[in-house]
Amino acid sequence: MSDQRYYPIDPDEAHRLAELEATTQPRGPYAPAIVVGLLGLLCAASVLLRELAVMSIDLVTQGPWIVVGVGVLLLLVGAVGIARRGR
Repeated sequence: MSDQRYYPIDPDEAHRLAELEATTQPRGPYAPAIVVGLLGLLCAASVLLRELAVMSIDLVTQGPWIVVGVGVLLLLVGAVGIARRGR
């Protein structure tokens, strides 16, 4: 015999659990994966342009602005994600 006790579930709780299991997953692409992919593409484009001597990015003057821009982008994506889950 088992040491675990059996606790019967009332019909209302069983119905609630069945509805919870039947909920669908969120649709659409996963936003953080898109942001990381875009950051990777921006990094690759920056390296390509620097190697081709088309453009050079001075990280001393533009670096902090790049970091701020990435932070704002992540903040916006996070806010949109929180707003979508609240519906």
